Amino acid sequence: MKHILILLVIIFCFLIKPANAQWVRTNGPYGGHIRCFVADDTFIYAGTKQGDIFRSSNNGDSWELVENDLYWVESLIISDSNIFAGTQIGVFVSSNQGTNWTWLSHGMQETDVKCLIFKDSILFAGTEIVGICITTNNGKTWEIRNNGLPDTCYVYSLVLIDSILFASAGYDGVYKSTNNGISWSPVNNGLNADHVFRLYRSGSNLIAGTVDGIFITTNNGKNWREAFNNLNNLYALSFTTLGTKLFAGTQSGIFVSMDDGNSWNLINDSIYFISLMAYNSKLFAALSGYGIYISNDEGINWIDGSNGLYNAEVNTMLSKGNLIFAGTEGSGIFLSSNYGDSWIRNNNGLKDGYISSLTEIDSIILAGTGRGLYLSSDNGNIWKMLDNELLYYPILSLVVKGTNIFAGTSSTGIFKSTNNGLTWNRVNTGLTQFKIKSLATNGINIYAGSDSGYVFYSSNNGLSWNSIRIGFTKYSVYSLIAIGSHLYAATYGDGVFYSSNYGANWKKIDDGFKNSLAKVAYVFNDDNIFFIGTNYGDISLLSNDTSWTDVSDGLAQYSHIKSVTLHDSILFVGTWRTGFSIWRRPLSELITIKIPSQLTLEQNNPNPFNSNTEFKYGIPKDGNVIFRIYDIQGQLVKNLVSDFEIAGSHTISWDGRDESGIDVFTGVYICRIQFEGQSLSKKMFFVP
Repeated sequence: MKHILILLVIIFCFLIKPANAQWVRTNGPYGGHIRCFVADDTFIYAGTKQGDIFRSSNNGDSWELVENDLYWVESLIISDSNIFAGTQIGVFVSSNQGTNWTWLSHGMQETDVKCLIFKDSILFAGTEIVGICITTNNGKTWEIRNNGLPDTCYVYSLVLIDSILFASAGYDGVYKSTNNGISWSPVNNGLNADHVFRLYRSGSNLIAGTVDGIFITTNNGKNWREAFNNLNNLYALSFTTLGTKLFAGTQSGIFVSMDDGNSWNLINDSIYFISLMAYNSKLFAALSGYGIYISNDEGINWIDGSNGLYNAEVNTMLSKGNLIFAGTEGSGIFLSSNYGDSWIRNNNGLKDGYISSLTEIDSIILAGTGRGLYLSSDNGNIWKMLDNELLYYPILSLVVKGTNIFAGTSSTGIFKSTNNGLTWNRVNTGLTQFKIKSLATNGINIYAGSDSGYVFYSSNNGLSWNSIRIGFTKYSVYSLIAIGSHLYAATYGDGVFYSSNYGANWKKIDDGFKNSLAKVAYVFNDDNIFFIGTNYGDISLLSNDTSWTDVSDGLAQYSHIKSVTLHDSILFVGTWRTGFSIWRRPLSELITIKIPSQLTLEQNNPNPFNSNTEFKYGIPKDGNVIFRIYDIQGQLVKNLVSDFEIAGSHTISWDGRDESGIDVFTGVYICRIQFEGQSLSKKMFFVP
């Protein structure tokens, strides 16, 4: 029976919490969204989207986490022995090389600080919406200095040339101040660009990186001209200087200039270089989501420099044999064969590092990405893009039902494949919502979670869909679990809902539940316990569908649980905003698993049946299970399970259809389970 990673975990038994038992972080995956760099004589510092600060004392050969309680670090600067960080919630300072940080934004409207610069003893902060703020007393008090700037001003970068301050104001161009920000005036003559991302000083020249390429001024902004070499439509996001060469990081790669920015040549076509820094004759580059890369030859060749940078945002996980697969937000796919002690990035063939879903069918692994679907038939060593209609759509969810694969997209509904993903057809009849965030199956129906509290189900392999409204909730259904007639739905804003009758009626389960932003789930086996992770790092356990118990011991605060899988009786959760992406905990620390002493098979219920029936069986250890339906002549009717399963109790359903999806005739049928050379059978009677 395929256990699908979605975002919740169901298991049924009793909670036990041994003394000192808690979650333990694994060593990865690495990479993630690096936003900025800064360096002193001892360390290189890297700020991340997740709010982590990493540092390296060996030129980027390895990194260590020194802070994980900031939020979206956009800028870093060093003044004397202090490090200042601009974040989405203001400015922070560290006086001990990043080990501890103090918030400095008292009196400043809480806002996203995009850039920082010192002029004399004044600290200038360029912000989103608020404009420019200054402090003359290291953040004790702040003053807004926006005279001459647009009313709603987004300041993305600040540059000082001699005594003149320049500010890039996004869609409003470039402004300058000659009086410490008391007043500002526009300097946009010839700057024919819609959006200015970055300003950079190269000698006495001022360089502007925009959505329309690179512009240069040699007279402090009186006149601008576009750089040569046709850099139109390039998002120039960052600049740095190494020796006599000027480098520009763009959404299409790295360019180099030998003449202070007048002309440029492409030297590397990797996408989205967010930030660049030159240090000790090396180039450091932050790729969007991929972590840090280092060049020792002025940008010609690059090596992965993310060792110890355990910062990847883990969207989805899959357990397959002795491997754990982790799909990340921008860093691609990682594999671990040693329970997370180490991770290897395997992106050979991947053109999109944004992995939103993983599943497998017939030893083939499918990965849904931000742009289409990929397939691997060799345990993730090589990935092949499936060139079909799904090529242009973000794939949010995947589920396998028999020989059918279903893919939920971000805006175009559901697609179906009957040939291991080679070709796909849209199956949207009856859908009224087309953003499909979650998919699940109980072996009979397929369920699709969407926005506005709607779940859709299909009892005919996607040919048509019917809608179910979950109570009165208006929030998105991020994850679904379906076991027999039992359904669980995790919503992002209204907690968890439960149905015992295929979704006909729902009840909210909120007794003891800490957070309404529920996001994660996984099907383990039949015993009745339910694990759920939330957007604030809580993991709770539900017993008997009534109340919750917190089991977050040891997990970093505000971990933002995004994914979960069970691997060899160890529970793994994928997070972001912790500095360590995946955490693990033995299942035995959380519950008592009821494992039968031998292979068991109960009589199906109901029997006789005319539409759906359920089978319960138990296996005494982990192993391969085959569960099939035969007619009275011994001919194969339906293959229900052919998979590696974990020891314990399991449930599988049958809807009275054969392998072709056709209703079987009235009569006696036989269910048979095979495990480790043993087999058990039961007879049943089908009446249409």
